[in-house]
Amino acid sequence: MKRLIYTNPFIILLLEIGVIAVSLILFYGCKLVLPIENIKYCLIIVIALFLAGYFFWIYLIALGFHILSAKNDKDYRFKNFIIVLIILYIIAILSYSSSIYFISKSMDQILGLISILTGLISFFCLMYIIVYLTNNFKFFDKKNEPRFWDYFISMFLISFFPFGLMIMHDHLRLIMKENLK
Repeated sequence: MKRLIYTNPFIILLLEIGVIAVSLILFYGCKLVLPIENIKYCLIIVIALFLAGYFFWIYLIALGFHILSAKNDKDYRFKNFIIVLIILYIIAILSYSSSIYFISKSMDQILGLISILTGLISFFCLMYIIVYLTNNFKFFDKKNEPRFWDYFISMFLISFFPFGLMIMHDHLRLIMKENLK
């Protein structure tokens, strides 16, 4: 796992493209085997694999900071970060699968309330991830506290997939090389 942190972000992008290609091949295989009414389940598999690759890349960046903080005897709540990342992944899968499943059915008020609740939880999880990564980038790069604007930069980079994660990963690699010196 640590070797993936030190690899070129372009190689991680190629791995992500490979995961997407495998998921599309699975989708095509499912489409041939399953009847057309059940094609939505194949689409859920494609979305789950794509999101798994995306969240795995964010995990790699956080793992790099965890390795750096272990050297500096700093605890940045890495276990909480992993739990939040897993919760966000599960909520994203449930959200996409429920929207695909209920696209032809009428929505009840209960489903609307569940959607609002999962939206609030996913917003909290996303903000936790952004704050965690921004604080680590500023601490290990500049040795100071982040400004309000830095959180927007991290939010933009996380949401600008895959190039934003490539930039973050490359910046982490530079920080790790400087720390080795």
